[in-house]
Amino acid sequence: MNDRTIYDRIGVAEYSYYFVLKSFVPMLERFGEVILVDNNEEANKHYLESKCDGVRCILFCFSPPHNLLVDIECLVVPVFAWEFDTIPNVSLEQGNSTLDWVSVLDKCRLAITHSKYSKKAVKRALSGDRPIFAIPSPVWDNQSVPRKKILFSKPTKSFTLEFKGECLDSHFIDTDQLDQQHGEQRKKGIEPNELFAGKPNLSGDVAQKSVPGRGVKVVLSGAVYTSIFNPYDYRKNWEAMITAFFYAFRHRRDATLLIKISANHYAAFTDRVVDMLRRLEPYQCRIVVIYGFLETYQYQKLMVGSTYYVNTSFSEGQCLPLMEFLSAGVPAIAPRSSALSEYVYPWNAFVLRSHPEPTHWQHDPREKFRATHYRVEWQALVNAYKTSYMVTKIWALPIYKVLQLGAVITLKFHCSINSCAGKFKKVLNEIVVSRS
Repeated sequence: MNDRTIYDRIGVAEYSYYFVLKSFVPMLERFGEVILVDNNEEANKHYLESKCDGVRCILFCFSPPHNLLVDIECLVVPVFAWEFDTIPNVSLEQGNSTLDWVSVLDKCRLAITHSKYSKKAVKRALSGDRPIFAIPSPVWDNQSVPRKKILFSKPTKSFTLEFKGECLDSHFIDTDQLDQQHGEQRKKGIEPNELFAGKPNLSGDVAQKSVPGRGVKVVLSGAVYTSIFNPYDYRKNWEAMITAFFYAFRHRRDATLLIKISANHYAAFTDRVVDMLRRLEPYQCRIVVIYGFLETYQYQKLMVGSTYYVNTSFSEGQCLPLMEFLSAGVPAIAPRSSALSEYVYPWNAFVLRSHPEPTHWQHDPREKFRATHYRVEWQALVNAYKTSYMVTKIWALPIYKVLQLGAVITLKFHCSINSCAGKFKKVLNEIVVSRS
């Protein structure tokens, strides 16, 4: 993926590696010239040119190990995210040995992952004392504009988000009409989970939708809880996020859950949300689902207008949106599990209790239980919503300000360019030592 193709590939497998790469470039440029390549031929070409000029060349490959570029003449360092306590150590598909990450990484001199949690998982699986480094994406410095507005301005009472895309707003949904449609479907013998199957245009009746070139305008106010995720990634646990929100704020008109989805099948997801809303009513709170690319200034406006960022995932390799919002000074509601345990704390978030349970690696077609993830306690999530809402009130604003400052300071140490550059120096030192 590159600048030309990324917008057509949002939500596809490994699309987030593009954004990870982009976040690393400013830091990498401190240490030398950075050239972005897409394939083996380009990599080998630049390697030979650098060799002729007497310049040392290293390829940092931002991709999961099974997509690692091979047949490269220069040193290749894989840079990847991982969210489980074990890594694939067998071939998951017959004839595809690259899905055995252990065999792939054993051939690499060293590797970089984005958390100490995944670093431990990799080191446990590999033979010998292989150098594995944990460096998060350096996103803190890029949030300086929204950070200044959040920390040094009065809280936003309302804001308008305008973008090109699509939007579903619960305030425009007629639940009585949905109940009638649901009853008609049940009379015909259709199960509830099939209610919207084959009806891609149903959400169009209740959602403010757009076509390419047309804009969407959403006015948001009150306590805004924001989350960004791919709804077709089972690890995101978004059903719990929505149901807990409605149980917590059933009688609060000034509470809004804003979900920005990073996937192309918008209608299929909103159909499921609409069915959930039918079953959750009556309610006064609001849910807004948006789909579409946000320009930098629009994304920053969303940050400034958000009261909290919400993450209810079973596991995370690092979670770029959560890191970005915290870096800007937006407190969170999130668990302290997997990679999140390294930057989510009680002084920057309402921490959710979670418990381990067996699961499978996300790209294992066999879906065999070979790993562990963490399920968030649903009632703890409801309580976190309620408590966080009270903290936004005038009498508790000093507590909210502490959470904002805690977010900024913690993430500065975790993922600023200076912090990550110090860790990256150790990578370069290891390369020099191993070559000497």
